[in-house]
Amino acid sequence: MTTFATEGAVDARRHASHIQPAAIEEPPALDVTDLVALIGHELCTPLTTISAAMELIESAQGQRPNALTATVRRQIARVLALFEASLRAAEIVGGGRVDRDARASVPDVLERLRDAWPASEQRLRLRVECAPSVPPVAMEARALEILLNNLLVNAFKHSGGMQVTCAVEECRGRVHVTVSDDGRGIPAHLRKTMFELGARGDARGGSGLGLYVARKLVRAFGGDLRLVPACRGAAFLVTLPVGEPYGPSGEQPS
Repeated sequence: MTTFATEGAVDARRHASHIQPAAIEEPPALDVTDLVALIGHELCTPLTTISAAMELIESAQGQRPNALTATVRRQIARVLALFEASLRAAEIVGGGRVDRDARASVPDVLERLRDAWPASEQRLRLRVECAPSVPPVAMEARALEILLNNLLVNAFKHSGGMQVTCAVEECRGRVHVTVSDDGRGIPAHLRKTMFELGARGDARGGSGLGLYVARKLVRAFGGDLRLVPACRGAAFLVTLPVGEPYGPSGEQPS
């Protein structure tokens, strides 16, 4: 058998076999906040262009916005707003500083979420039980919107039910928000890990981020999120500290 290795090369290989391989530096992982910002930038530009194009088409045709085009533009605005809120949520989940002076209205956020729910999903009924006198919570509005949106999407898409109920009440200086559904419920073997990063249910689909992000957000503002017993389906209880009342003018902070 012919060999092409010289004696010096053989000695070099023997010497190298006794040397511990140098540690290979892993490239730094992409920060979650940067990832959300990147996705938002790539998608927001075409969405904004589509919205502007629709306005130009209507203007050229001398038409007033009809129900269909108004719905499309409203949903585009909704997606853009969710991207902005998601970016802030990513900062908080990643350990960013939170605004301890922030306040948010749970009824207002729920109303926006209900109005924005896609027409194709209207067969899934959202019922809100909330007294107008419920005080604001000590949480940033964008974070509260992502928190509640994640819980609603989780219930609508994965419960298999037909109705989701949001019950809001004040109890001993805290606001309680119970999001419940009339679906199949959560199997016992999934309950211990359901709030962990990447956890998914038995059904296909889902990112494994919804409940993980929701709990991280609410705990960042001194609250909590947990699964509570339900007669049917699944029920999640959000507890948040009450914020200071709004000023005399009733104006909410931005």
